[in-house]
Amino acid sequence: MPWLKDQVKSVIDAIANAAVRRHETQAPEGDSVEAFVEGPGASRSLSPEDTLLEKEAAAQVAERADALFQAVNDEPELEAVMSAILNGCEPKPRYLAAELGVSVEDINNRLKRLRHRAMKGGSP
Repeated sequence: MPWLKDQVKSVIDAIANAAVRRHETQAPEGDSVEAFVEGPGASRSLSPEDTLLEKEAAAQVAERADALFQAVNDEPELEAVMSAILNGCEPKPRYLAAELGVSVEDINNRLKRLRHRAMKGGSP
């Protein structure tokens, strides 16, 4: 029972601290939604701390993507999967197969190899 309570607390804490939740605001009472959206609150910028956190997160994502590209640099099939995902393709096998013009089974095999490379740290 204590473990289950801790799990519930953890989920509630994650929801309360989610990035979407931190940036949500409620419209003032009596104002129309259009006035609130187009008003001064719409052009509000992030705090310096939030801006710094976003820059750090973006740098970490770029660093991970570079490391993964280096891990698959000798396999053009895996590079094609990575490029498709980074270009906005949904990372589900059926969408990747349609994007790259190959079978879903082939994409599943490529994704397995890609995960394996990512877990090994890039060594073939």
